[in-house]
Amino acid sequence: APEPQNLHGHLDALRRALARDDRLEELARAGSKLFNQRGTDGVSLDEVAAEIGASKGLIYHYFPNKREFIGFCYTRSFDYFERVIAIAEAQPSALAGAGLGTALNVMSQLDDLHPLALGSHFEIFEPHQQKLFTARTDALSRRTVGLIQRGIEEGEMRALDVEPVALASAGAYNTLAYWLPEKERTDPLATACEISALLLNGLASNS
Repeated sequence: APEPQNLHGHLDALRRALARDDRLEELARAGSKLFNQRGTDGVSLDEVAAEIGASKGLIYHYFPNKREFIGFCYTRSFDYFERVIAIAEAQPSALAGAGLGTALNVMSQLDDLHPLALGSHFEIFEPHQQKLFTARTDALSRRTVGLIQRGIEEGEMRALDVEPVALASAGAYNTLAYWLPEKERTDPLATACEISALLLNGLASNS
């Protein structure tokens, strides 16, 4: 499992990288958190503003409409995930990188970063933005596949059908906001390490 100090150090660096305008970052975290829990259609801008004790007017100070706000949350999320995969790729082994990247993604959902879970439903955006988001999604997928393939070549990961595993691995953290209530998130670090270990090593047989 990744070292706790290493995890917290990387999370602090990610927070600094994403923090452009403090109020804007606060809105994006609140909105992404609620969108991850209930979907973009199930959350109003009033609810996003109320999450940080503000009025809807604050959101309209930055964004002309909800679509643009969601687009910003997606852009912030892509920035986050691209930084995480770069951290993973920089590790001395692909196995270590996959473990660290997964743990970071879990902790970001259970702690305070709340990147918006990525999907392929970009139809609400203008065509040029759909194209950009789709391209960034595909690039992240290719890099994740490449990390797994590197692990196979290094002899630390079993040969497998790489692309479905890469797609499925996102479910290890993207759905946390939905199925793990906040009152049960008593130890994000331990949860992150457990999920990372389970995803990489599987379950041990009792026999």
